[in-house]
Amino acid sequence: MENKTDDINGMGENDTYFCRGEVKFIQSHIVVIGLPLIYSIIFVIGVIGNGLVISVICKSTRLNVLFLNLAIADLLYLIICLPVQALRFATEYRVSLTPPVCKIAYFFVYTTQGVSVYCLVFICALRFVAVKWPLHCKNFVSKSFTTKVAALVWVGMIIANFPLFFYFEESKGKSCGLSQNMTDADGYFYYVLVFGLDFIFPVLVIGAFSIGIMVVIRQQERAIAAALGSEDSAPAGMSPSDTRRLTAIVFAVLVLFVVCWGDFYLFYILFIAQVYNPVCPTGAWFWLHFLSQVLPVTNSCLNPILYNFVSTEFRAAFKRRFSGPTNQSTARTSTSFL
Repeated sequence: MENKTDDINGMGENDTYFCRGEVKFIQSHIVVIGLPLIYSIIFVIGVIGNGLVISVICKSTRLNVLFLNLAIADLLYLIICLPVQALRFATEYRVSLTPPVCKIAYFFVYTTQGVSVYCLVFICALRFVAVKWPLHCKNFVSKSFTTKVAALVWVGMIIANFPLFFYFEESKGKSCGLSQNMTDADGYFYYVLVFGLDFIFPVLVIGAFSIGIMVVIRQQERAIAAALGSEDSAPAGMSPSDTRRLTAIVFAVLVLFVVCWGDFYLFYILFIAQVYNPVCPTGAWFWLHFLSQVLPVTNSCLNPILYNFVSTEFRAAFKRRFSGPTNQSTARTSTSFL
């Protein structure tokens, strides 16, 4: 199989592309200096932000542990994967990671990405159950159940992405990347795994559940209005306003995820199709390729900022966590945004 996937940043010796005198992407001063600097800023913001989110959710009884899971996944990505990638760009991909570090780094890239997006999948799925069957969903919205779901997400993503340990390698004279010995079947499985299972499928599922939630809410509000002449009442165990807020947050996180990772996958597909030369892109292609290396990393530090901007409930939980005792009645009546 002709392996075109490990050279997307120009780190290998793929004969498919020739620079013909142009500077390779990874040898550009903007890349060598700029990307590690940007990654360092993202690292600091992301570690602090996700650390605060973890602290707030751990101390709260009202915030969904699946969002805790998402923050942990982002934090692990920042701590394990980002320094490795920054070091590779800073050294023009000349640094030797050693085979174990090579495999672990790529494994965590895709595993943490999968955990993040599948947490959103289960948040939407559980909320849909709560909205659709509010009288029968108590066991499905308890903290103990969501904790089990969070653990299941990790186990599932670890198992699903385990083959990546066999696909990535580093050897003498070859930097860390996909194995040159991959068969056609291996290549197809890899594409289905990282693009289909870890990206396209969960995005479509989240979109479907989000639409379903809003449809059910609207149907219930119309039924209540017809029966009581008012939309002030709601079925037991379900608050339309709470559900709308949760759906809005999930949708915002999803849009952020799609924008950040979609850009990377789009250029990945263009690379595989040989639409452009990622080894030594020129003009607008250079900056678009540069952006595709920044946005996926940025995703891991933006979620905590998003929570604070979108959710009044999270801001309230944050203030309660770090500002000492507050009005207890307010704390008790505050609804969970997660």
